[in-house]
Amino acid sequence: VGTDEFDEMIQRSFGWNLGVGFIPNTAPVVAAELGPDDAACLRAIAEADCFLHNVDRPRSNPNLLRGAGGTLHAIDFDACLYFDRALAGRLPASFALPRTHLLAGMMTSIEGKALDPDLPVSWLAEAPPEWI
Repeated sequence: VGTDEFDEMIQRSFGWNLGVGFIPNTAPVVAAELGPDDAACLRAIAEADCFLHNVDRPRSNPNLLRGAGGTLHAIDFDACLYFDRALAGRLPASFALPRTHLLAGMMTSIEGKALDPDLPVSWLAEAPPEWI
């Protein structure tokens, strides 16, 4: 893609890279540009970030892109700590996002149900061995 950071990441990465894809006609989004129309998408991003323990979505750089038609895309999931911790047998006590996270405080439940700390572990069991 022409950036040293991305090219170095791909060079260090072996095997399959999940979720790597080109999204045409996008522009970075700053926190001040987010509005009520983005609420549903931000909730989905908050859910994913809670489950994955993605700590890298601060207000100063929310790692979001806006595509054609106004669609938000979450990028940069390399600071997700859940699977590393789960595979090491150190499950977290909480799914709360850190206070520095753009969406901190937004997620405590999904559809009125508390987040289940065992759900991502079941996802791991279903993942192809190549992904693990």
